[in-house]
Amino acid sequence: MGIGDRMRRLGVCGLVLFVASLLPAASAHAQRRYINDEFGLSVVFHGPVAGRVCEGLSGGHPHGFYAWYGSSRGCSRDDDLPQSAAAIGIYASYNSLGAQKAGGALDGRCNFSLPTHIVKEIKALSFRGRPSFACASKQRDGTIALSVVTLAGPWDDETVPGHRIRSIEYEASLVVTRPQDIARRMALFKAFLHDARIRAPR
Repeated sequence: MGIGDRMRRLGVCGLVLFVASLLPAASAHAQRRYINDEFGLSVVFHGPVAGRVCEGLSGGHPHGFYAWYGSSRGCSRDDDLPQSAAAIGIYASYNSLGAQKAGGALDGRCNFSLPTHIVKEIKALSFRGRPSFACASKQRDGTIALSVVTLAGPWDDETVPGHRIRSIEYEASLVVTRPQDIARRMALFKAFLHDARIRAPR
């Protein structure tokens, strides 16, 4: 859904920094695929992950994964936010608000106060082969948060009476602590989105 208290929500884009447990450290070359069967998702973290790949938790329950680039920061919520680093992650949650389109809760509240060519690139981001909504937010401290949201999973006929909605929302996120790093981190985020797999949950 910056990164520390619950991949806590960072600005209007809803980037979640998860209270996390530790997974084995990711190798810069291994390209390991991380899988969450309950939400039917799997992802690959490209490039040299500096610290560990962390499992995103809500109430002790796994909802996704995230990793730091350019910082060996661990998964503890007590660790300080690095001054120069980036985090990429994905978080799945049930569509309890009944959003009928991807990013419905974010639409109209994004802050694209970035160079025009970067904004154009952000708005083109998507999960491969899925309707997606991309959002950006620049914080007062200069931190930039990007989110790309899609809906999937089984159809739900009950949350919003008279409407069929997808039951699960998937949010991929990129946090960059220095605006000047956005371009080079964007390539890793694009590769992350391209290789993300979403299927029917078990």
